Amino acid sequence: MAIGFISFPLLTRVLSVADYGMLSLTLQVAAMAVVLSKLGLQNSIQRFHQEYTAAPEAGSQQRFYSTLLLGAASAWFLDSVSV
Repeated sequence: MAIGFISFPLLTRVLSVADYGMLSLTLQVAAMAVVLSKLGLQNSIQRFHQEYTAAPEAGSQQRFYSTLLLGAASAWFLDSVSV
């Protein structure tokens, strides 16, 4: 937070209005990419892990981990394509 407090006046002096606007736009797009790349995956792991690993039906644990892997891979792909 202190770095942002110090860098804000420096960046406004050094950059033109158009450059500062482009920097702001870039930071907003990067922040949105981070939000979309997570897709709530970390919360779903905590929520459903115990349910799927303790399930008596065959293949439930394999389905959980394959869904986790495919979800992470698709989030990575979407993040790499969007930037």
